[in-house]
Amino acid sequence: MADGGTCLADIWVSAWKEGGGSAIPTSKLGAADFTLLENLYNPSDFLRSVGLPEYVKILTPPPGSGQPGGSKKGGGKKSSKKKSSKAKK
Repeated sequence: MADGGTCLADIWVSAWKEGGGSAIPTSKLGAADFTLLENLYNPSDFLRSVGLPEYVKILTPPPGSGQPGGSKKGGGKKSSKKKSSKAKK
């Protein structure tokens, strides 16, 4: 967790430098209105905060989707046909 905090701090320092944060007058800096920030960064339709069990439901592909983790039609059984020996040389 400490490494993650250090990494996040490095990202913020870099963004401050690249964005010209030093050009902002000190008088313009200060605490922001929490509600304003919450409305700006937490739209209800984007990456809503849910527990891990809910994420499993969100990230699990629906059955028959053909995506990894989703079951395929036919119960996901492999074909019993053998490959031709002609392919081997």
